[in-house]
Amino acid sequence: MKAQDLYRQKYKIIKFFDEQQLDILRKDIKTLRWEPGLVSLNYDNKKIALKIKSNFQADYDSDKFYGMVDKSREFHDFVKPKTSTNVMISRTPTGGYYKPHTDWEGLGHYSTTIFLNDPDTYSGGELCILPNPYEDELKIKLPAGWGITYETGIPHRVATVTHGERLVSVYWTESTFGDLNDLDRYRYCNDMYEWCEEHYQHKVFEDCHEFNNDAQMYFQRKRRELSKKYILMK
Repeated sequence: MKAQDLYRQKYKIIKFFDEQQLDILRKDIKTLRWEPGLVSLNYDNKKIALKIKSNFQADYDSDKFYGMVDKSREFHDFVKPKTSTNVMISRTPTGGYYKPHTDWEGLGHYSTTIFLNDPDTYSGGELCILPNPYEDELKIKLPAGWGITYETGIPHRVATVTHGERLVSVYWTESTFGDLNDLDRYRYCNDMYEWCEEHYQHKVFEDCHEFNNDAQMYFQRKRRELSKKYILMK
């Protein structure tokens, strides 16, 4: 098995917002119009729907939101975003929850949840995801401004909030790389290129054979080949 076939990152924890950005978001959130989270569930039977999900949600100004998210290089390097959905703010009060489910694949390749209030202001409310069915759930509860981006389709749930209120933003992103296996290979080549750059002094080559056989240039070439495949598809 090739090394890049073992290199599979299904999720990444990222710092998205600083305190100034969080202040802007929190001020705006106070003016939002909330509706029951059930509106996004496709269930005619409300009793069944209530057993699955109990929260409130509201749309947020996507242009304003992505103007801040776009400053996150980590997010861009991980996802290589092409387009993202409208932004939703989810408010889960005491007693609220979202039982295990998977997101609709038509929303995008990646799902992102960014925590907007500090974990010590509420109890419970962990985002529990299952990237590996042979391991335990990952229970994610991050400081305000931090979030997790993970492959759409991974089973996940929101644990019951037992005290206080949980505030998060949620959105979905389509990657420029239509095949996530190619994105995995791109990340592998990119990381190996950067590792070589960090550990070896930059070289100036005298002929093309020497350039072609250099390890760092090999990963640079493979990285560009993968990127070009999708850039030219636009």
